[in-house]
Amino acid sequence: MNATTTKTLIAVIAGLAVIGDAFLLFVKPQLSGANGASAGTQSGASGAIGGSSSGTAASGPTSSSGASADSSGASTDSSASSAGSTTMQDGTYTSVATPNEYGEVQLQVTVAGGRITDIAAIAYPNHTSRSQGISAQAIPQLIDRAISAQSSGIQYVSGATETSTAFANSLQDAINQSLNAAK
Repeated sequence: MNATTTKTLIAVIAGLAVIGDAFLLFVKPQLSGANGASAGTQSGASGAIGGSSSGTAASGPTSSSGASADSSGASTDSSASSAGSTTMQDGTYTSVATPNEYGEVQLQVTVAGGRITDIAAIAYPNHTSRSQGISAQAIPQLIDRAISAQSSGIQYVSGATETSTAFANSLQDAINQSLNAAK
């Protein structure tokens, strides 16, 4: 297998994992007669590109002019999820490795008291000195924004769009795992 085929295969597997999580989060509760007032979707919630923000996104997800072609458009705002009948289960969750053009992002998310308390990037783009520099700047900002927002619907870091997208998708997978563990 060549590198392109491998990357494509990884992207397909990650996409299927996100779709599976979305199914478990949105469809299965309605099929089993669960509370119909569950989370809902925030269309395009994680599609904004950040500016020179200091990293506080306490008001929730930023608006976006269009949804991404990938599954990030189906991200949920966990504060909206908390308003419904589903809350995050305490524990540590390791997300799927979400690939992008420059590498993969994989997160380990700690939930305590139903809130995200810590996020560790266990894999991130670092194959070149440029991607190392971008990751060194972007990952800490993305972590701060995600913990403040308690959501994957965060403002992206300017100049690190691919890494921000992969981070948000990886974070949403971990959030979905936590929400599904609570059921």
